[in-house]
Amino acid sequence: MKIRPATPADEAIVTEFNLRLAVETEQLQLPPETVRAGVAALLSDAHKGLYFLAETDCQITGQVMITYEWSDWRNGNLWWLQSVYVRPEFRSQGVFRALFAHLQELARPRPDVAGLRLYMHHENETARRAYERLGMKRAGYEVFEMDFVLDRTKPAHTGMRFNMVTKRFAAHLSRRNGLKTGRGLGIFAGGAKNILLQLELSQNRKVTLNTNSL
Repeated sequence: MKIRPATPADEAIVTEFNLRLAVETEQLQLPPETVRAGVAALLSDAHKGLYFLAETDCQITGQVMITYEWSDWRNGNLWWLQSVYVRPEFRSQGVFRALFAHLQELARPRPDVAGLRLYMHHENETARRAYERLGMKRAGYEVFEMDFVLDRTKPAHTGMRFNMVTKRFAAHLSRRNGLKTGRGLGIFAGGAKNILLQLELSQNRKVTLNTNSL
């Protein structure tokens, strides 16, 4: 198996993987032209992030994207793992493990990289077990968002439905912060359905395991 950085020539396959990922994990049908443009933008600008691809017998079998978040607490960047996807026929064959190992090999020697993080859908037990086997732990945070592009409050034609518990949570959050509820409310606690995991590289390059407070 070979792990390599993606190039602009990989735009089509990365776009395809991202579209598949959205359907499989969130039953969300993304606009292909938007995803393709987003992939192309990152592939042409390494400051936005990087894609890494796994190849088996000249076939691309998996991918992972990293983006950067500066941590003033750590005086270093956290690498966020996103857009993780492995072809169904190659799952449970060590593809993601190889991608993850490659990222660790790149990150650990670099003093500017403080750790690895990712978020996952709270119902994705397969992904949770895979990440925990690799040494990642829940970081004790919940993810909130105000999404200006994807409207997750409307049922998608793929059958996705907005979770009523999430609606109540959003309303509770609004009351706590003095916001008025209503049809125009832009806060969606969809991030609360995602669980944050991280592998932190401390100053002496040892792994710090963060306890879960969720």
